Amino acid sequence: EEEETCGFCKFMKGGACKDVFVAWEECVDSCRDKEGGDFVENCLNQTKLLKECMEENAEYYGIMLQAEEESLAAREEAAEKASEDDQSKDQPEAE
Repeated sequence: EEEETCGFCKFMKGGACKDVFVAWEECVDSCRDKEGGDFVENCLNQTKLLKECMEENAEYYGIMLQAEEESLAAREEAAEKASEDDQSKDQPEAE
């Protein structure tokens, strides 16, 4: 096995989901190698299996799951604010 340089990869491979992560990583890499390869769509099953494994092993992967939830919440909040800003631009200004 070659020396791992990616800190995220080292962490992911350090827990119980190593094999599931490696399968996900291989899928993503194969999509990157293909012109127009969409890993989100093509690796949906591997992503689902990885998330399930991480949830089953939350004592190790919990920090990653928490970061994902916080990132999702921040994106949703930003989208909501952008929507509100767009709506306020559509309103005529009061004189």
